[in-house]
Amino acid sequence: MPAKSDTPFFKEQAKYRQAWARTEYANISPAERYKSLISFEPPGTLIDLGCGTGRVGCALQNEGYDVTLLDIVDLGLCPMAKKLPFIESTLWAPDWARDFPGGDPKADSLVSARPGGMVMVDKKRWDYSICCDVMEHIPSEYVMLVLDRIARHCDEMFFTICNRADHFGETIGHTLHMTVQTFEWWLARLKDIGEVVDARHLIDDSIYTVKSRYA
Repeated sequence: MPAKSDTPFFKEQAKYRQAWARTEYANISPAERYKSLISFEPPGTLIDLGCGTGRVGCALQNEGYDVTLLDIVDLGLCPMAKKLPFIESTLWAPDWARDFPGGDPKADSLVSARPGGMVMVDKKRWDYSICCDVMEHIPSEYVMLVLDRIARHCDEMFFTICNRADHFGETIGHTLHMTVQTFEWWLARLKDIGEVVDARHLIDDSIYTVKSRYA
C-alpha cells in the first residue's frame, strides 16, 4: 500500500502548497477579474470550485448567496474566507461532495477540516457554482469526469478557463496548466454537460455560463 504522501491527491496538494508559498502566486485572483460577468441571481447556494483566496466567495456571500469554498489547499484563504464552509479536495478526487478527507458518504452533511476546527457543509447539491481559471489545471484524462461531476452537483455553472500555457509553474519546477486547449474545444465539452447560455472568448480566457443537464 503506497504511503499517504505518494497518493495522487497529496502529490498534487504538495505542488500547490509550494505555489501558494510564493507571494506572486498568492496575489493572483482570476475570479475577481470576471466577477461582473456572473449572471446568477441571489439568493441561492453556491460553491466556489478552486476558490484560491476566497475573496470572490466572500463578496458573493455578502450579496446574499450561501457560499461553500473548495480548493486543494487552504493556504491562500483571506481572513474572511476562513469563516466560510471549506472543502479541501481536488475536483478529480473520487467524489469531492462525498469522499474528501473527513467526508461520510452516508451522512446528510459533510464534515470538512478547517483551521481551528471542523465545519459542517450541509449541501451535496448547489444552485450555482463558479469555477474560475481552474479547469486548465485538471489533467486531460480527468476533464470530462470533472465537468460531469460539477454538472451533477450544481444546477447552473460559471466557468472561466485560461487558453494558454502557464509560466509560473516553471518557477517551482511544475506544470500547472495541464490542459491547454482552445475556446472551441472547451465549448464542445461543456455542451456535453448542459445548455451553454453564454460563451465568450476574451484574449487568453474563455468565459462560459452553463445550465446543467441534470437540473
